[in-house]
Amino acid sequence: MKLSLGALLAHAAFIGGVFLCSDANASTSEALISEGAKFVAASSASHAATGAALTIMQDDVISASPKKWLADGDKRYIFAPGDEDQWIEISLGEVDALDAFGLTYGIHDRPVVGPFYVETSENGVDWTLAGAVVNKPTSNPDLVELSSPVLAEYVKYFFGRTSSQYHSGGSALNEVFAWGVPAPALPEPQTWTIMILGVGAAGAALRMAHRKKGGLAAA
Repeated sequence: MKLSLGALLAHAAFIGGVFLCSDANASTSEALISEGAKFVAASSASHAATGAALTIMQDDVISASPKKWLADGDKRYIFAPGDEDQWIEISLGEVDALDAFGLTYGIHDRPVVGPFYVETSENGVDWTLAGAVVNKPTSNPDLVELSSPVLAEYVKYFFGRTSSQYHSGGSALNEVFAWGVPAPALPEPQTWTIMILGVGAAGAALRMAHRKKGGLAAA
């Protein structure tokens, strides 16, 4: 995918967690970057989701206002039964500096066996593990927070596999998230000024607001 001039310059100017920016007044506050993202692909989808229902289910996983796609009112993304390597990929639309990733599940959903981890990519082809693998089979996956931001446009979330005792249904989730600082436009390299990424208490508070009780679901 061809990057904009601003994104390319942002990539070149990002060194050791620091942005070189042309505007000293530009915002470096952390934001929920995944808002406005697009669903790219997934390892599988519920057999009940076809046609328009499938599109709605895919959009719901990155929407703050999900719509029901199933007759019973379900708004979750549900994987197909027997999927042993469940994942979802989203596109942020541009290369941004990301430092944390998370997801939410239904409160009454059943836990599954398998680690939760995230991979990122600038081009949707070459992938790199972001942060640590969270392996807590009996509890909710923790937030994946990075010690240093990574530049990426594509994010892939891996959820492991459904526990064998729930083989009749695929696991499910409500929404995936990515936090960070949008890549600034840098039209005049000679006027760049150093701006430190705003990753601190404000960012932690923002991410905490999206943590919800519940476990990875088996439908």
